[in-house]
Amino acid sequence: MEIWLLIMKKVFLIFIALTAGCLAPAADGFANVRYVVAKEGDPAPPDGESAGLDAGDEYAPHRVYIYGGYDMHFANGAQGLKIADSKGGLTLGLGFKFTDVIRVELSYDHFQEDYGIASSAGDFGFLNFIFDAKMPAQYRLFRTSPFVPFVGFGVGMGKYSELELKNQSAAYDFVGGISMEINRTLAIVLTYKYIALLPNELMVGGAAVKDFAPSGHNVGGAFRINF
Repeated sequence: MEIWLLIMKKVFLIFIALTAGCLAPAADGFANVRYVVAKEGDPAPPDGESAGLDAGDEYAPHRVYIYGGYDMHFANGAQGLKIADSKGGLTLGLGFKFTDVIRVELSYDHFQEDYGIASSAGDFGFLNFIFDAKMPAQYRLFRTSPFVPFVGFGVGMGKYSELELKNQSAAYDFVGGISMEINRTLAIVLTYKYIALLPNELMVGGAAVKDFAPSGHNVGGAFRINF
């Protein structure tokens, strides 16, 4: 597990280095950010006036994206076990935009929890379905606003180290947040995620704790790069 975390940290550092190279296009400022919502199946973008484009702007649907950042983790107690401490960790993801409103992503979350009797590190992967509040320009109050709220949900699997769980840890999550889209390539994302495990059986000192279903709240930020 330590080798896996070391690899994740190196990937995150490389991600930050690549992100720095994408900041240059943001020099024009937020006022020049434009969103385009074309009709499905249209081979060409709508005209510049209806799409909010300036002369010379390019129409390019950046469908694939990656993100990386850090989340603070606040764990809830479970089955009478109180949380002595909890810590956040890396969050990474790969996503695909089906439309300007609907996207799906694979995410990885790492966090740590201390139940007093045992400390554990959680490594979980989720398949999330995300819905962006990107309405067509004519229905938006601020046509050039870079702020896009989003909500979503997902299911996943993971592992707790140092905790003897009878079955593989299945989990689900609810996601909400807001992205600040600097340009078509780069966005800064603030996210809240509620993570909960399906009831499991925990072994503590030879005794079974049934229906062990810990949950927690992740709050953090990330850089997202669209390709």
